[in-house]
Amino acid sequence: VGIYPFFGKDHPVAELEEIIVGSRSMSFEDYIECRVMNLFIETFYNNALFEEIMTMVRRMGVSVFDCLLYLKNHPELYPPKIKKIISEFIRQTSKDLYDTREQAERTVLTPEIIEKYIGGEMGINELLVHKALLYIEMEEISALLLKSVQECLRERDLLTPAVEHYLAQLRRFIVKRKKDITHTDETLEDHFNYDFNELEKLRYNVDPNALTPREPMKYIFFHDDKQKKHIQNQLNIYSGTPIGLGRLLQRSILSRMYRHFECVREPSLAKSRAVNGNP
Repeated sequence: VGIYPFFGKDHPVAELEEIIVGSRSMSFEDYIECRVMNLFIETFYNNALFEEIMTMVRRMGVSVFDCLLYLKNHPELYPPKIKKIISEFIRQTSKDLYDTREQAERTVLTPEIIEKYIGGEMGINELLVHKALLYIEMEEISALLLKSVQECLRERDLLTPAVEHYLAQLRRFIVKRKKDITHTDETLEDHFNYDFNELEKLRYNVDPNALTPREPMKYIFFHDDKQKKHIQNQLNIYSGTPIGLGRLLQRSILSRMYRHFECVREPSLAKSRAVNGNP
């Protein structure tokens, strides 16, 4: 979309695309539902953002798609921030649609609408933008996915206390590794009852019921110098706007940008008491 001079006169020009948003067997409402499902697949499945959880789900004989479908079909689970993002995605998906080419031209080729397209107010890639907005809310979307997975397991009588305990810690582990990956100067830490170094070797293909929790161990999460350089190069290419972050998430190999982690040995409680003169 733009205004171009030809022979001394400005002409508004726009690219129009004809798409199918309904048929005899698919209503427009169904089309919107498909678009929302597409957003969830892009956010929760692609780029291996939650591969650790998805692998466990498959190991337990449950369909990952069923978990995502449960998530989409239960908007009552969404916290306010997520509801707002989904509502805006639906609005953006619908507002640029017209019944006829003539109607689209009459609207889009007006000077005020052209300016909105040029300024980025209209014509955005709504899938990329809202995928990025959901990623920014990593704490919220990880909790939402956890709830959906738990309910799918509960429906199949597979949600045991061991599975719940493992999933809760796995969620915290994922958030520490993958939240705010462009914040490369942050070193994060947390304590876990599972050997995530060993789980990483197994590619998280485990049944939590077969795992034995151990004493809490401290883990630190960090970017190394090579990652910091790579991420900065990506940031130099893509701006810090939601659409820029969306392109970064789409076009980068995110596994190279997730934080490394190490288990750190801490003094035992008994030694600490001895040093302090306590029994």
